[in-house]
Amino acid sequence: MKSIFLLILVGIVSCSSTTPVTPHREAHLDSPFASSVEGVSLSNFHLVAQKKGRLYRGMRPRSLEEVELLRSQVALTDVIIFREASKDVGIEEERSWLKTAGLKDENILYIPFKWKDVSEFKTPCLQTLAALKKINDDLNTKDKSVFVHCTVGEDRTGYLMGL
Repeated sequence: MKSIFLLILVGIVSCSSTTPVTPHREAHLDSPFASSVEGVSLSNFHLVAQKKGRLYRGMRPRSLEEVELLRSQVALTDVIIFREASKDVGIEEERSWLKTAGLKDENILYIPFKWKDVSEFKTPCLQTLAALKKINDDLNTKDKSVFVHCTVGEDRTGYLMGL
């Protein structure tokens, strides 16, 4: 019941935002929602769940400095990149920042989840299940801190967090 109430509340807040969300234009994307985690300035960054581990969601980090901030502020241990690569928003660049900040390959899960032009449903279904398994595993592992993001942290990330 608490989860349903929270989902409705997030929907109401989103619908009442006075800041319009402009059409997505690659590298110029930004979320109008501020972080709710003290000390983290990354847009739309929120603690979603906490068990033995913690689950965070937000928009993609845009620099090594933002990744390092997440490492220090929320003890980030794992990342799920839940989006396709697109022009000016590269996956390899982000992976490089994550590795430079101390994450290992096995702690970075890249899922090239499409948001439009989906031609069949098996692939996104299997991708969703892979992300949910990783989230569940990390939430049930002491001292894990997993961060899930797409590009802006609203559509694909919101879909995954809702599930």
